[in-house]
Amino acid sequence: MNDGHVGVEHVFLATVSVEGEFVKWLEQRWGVFPVRLRDLLKAAIGKGVGTDHLMPYSMRLKQILDRATELAGAPEKVSVELIFFAILTEGKSIPVKMLKEEFRLDIGEVAKSWAAERCNAGRGFR
Repeated sequence: MNDGHVGVEHVFLATVSVEGEFVKWLEQRWGVFPVRLRDLLKAAIGKGVGTDHLMPYSMRLKQILDRATELAGAPEKVSVELIFFAILTEGKSIPVKMLKEEFRLDIGEVAKSWAAERCNAGRGFR
């Protein structure tokens, strides 16, 4: 993806490789295999070219990161799980479309289920 900015897709690709709680939960609860999702996303957006300079964030990514920060209470408390949750609840990015189309998920139900399970376990988002 060579569009001159860092978008949701870039962050999603980077974070889906992390063996975090949310990625494990997605696989166990909803049957979303991270490697398959990553490969489908790469195929959908194409291969980008490297750069040796900083690129600005897309407006959508800024909004998602702002939401994750709001949920965390402070920038230093933002986790991969909160970024995933913010991506899900924003609902319009290519990764979310892939989850809907390829895995046939109701994104609203996935987000509600994740939030409910975290609250029931006493972990919340902070």
